[in-house]
Amino acid sequence: MTFMQDITEIYNRVGRINQAALEDPEGFVAACEESYHRSIYSIADSISAGEGRTVVMLAGPSSSGKTTSAHILRDALAARGVRSHTVSLDDFYFGVSNTPVDENGRQDFESVHALDLDELHRCFACIAKSGECLFPIFDFHTGERSPKGRLIRAASGDVMIVEGLHALNPLVLFAMPADRLVKLYVNVGNRVYDDEGGILLTRKDIRLIRRISRDKIYRNSGIENTLRMWPDVQHGERNYLFPHSGAADYTINSFHPYELCIFKEELLTMVAGLDPKHPQYDFALQAAYGLDRFVSLPHSLVPKTSLMREFIESA
Repeated sequence: MTFMQDITEIYNRVGRINQAALEDPEGFVAACEESYHRSIYSIADSISAGEGRTVVMLAGPSSSGKTTSAHILRDALAARGVRSHTVSLDDFYFGVSNTPVDENGRQDFESVHALDLDELHRCFACIAKSGECLFPIFDFHTGERSPKGRLIRAASGDVMIVEGLHALNPLVLFAMPADRLVKLYVNVGNRVYDDEGGILLTRKDIRLIRRISRDKIYRNSGIENTLRMWPDVQHGERNYLFPHSGAADYTINSFHPYELCIFKEELLTMVAGLDPKHPQYDFALQAAYGLDRFVSLPHSLVPKTSLMREFIESA
């Protein structure tokens, strides 16, 4: 089942997006937000109608909006009287010192085997048996797990929301209760076209634009580093995510048509300062060329509850 078809099909060309952004920017933003949130609320309705402890596995590629989607789902369930707990698979990373290497001898941070699967299975077996467990916390500043953990106590009617790149991988699902499992897949579901019908920005371009912005703001990582890692990120998605995406019960399109107007100015500035000799320069230039066709909108229009807040400066 796929949600959010209406507004993304209407606003998938640069001319239509620019017209909406110029004529009624507040209304345009609100319509995009309402359409996306409605998709989450529909899933929350379905989950809340069930009985017993449910485990929701939420997967998606880089910068698809997994983390915020998990939090919005948590809040939607709470509004329906269902308590939930969010778990990030990132917290199960081994860390830099124990990350597996790929066929070229480089550390493969995108591999499912970069996760401590034994610890993951133990934690969920513990939750299933006793309703509580101390979950790990990964510290991205040190590149290792924090010495402190996070205690989760889940009652019989609670929902566990597990988000991450590998949330639909059979090696992860092995530990989950098959009879109470809900599988979600979130991704940017739209290309954006020019007014003649040519592809202006691919789904991958839009995710890269989001990631460049997020990495700079929240991970202290410049555009050079994000672009350097991007081929490895795509390699991991092709190997470990996309083959399992068809197993999802629900697919959520996280594309917000107004987002291209929001990202425009900052990304163009970053690409202008990029060394033309960077191996991914042409790829960045392509994304910048696409963004340059859109009008600009200020970040102040983005609601605090928006998925876009995962990728722009907090208000």
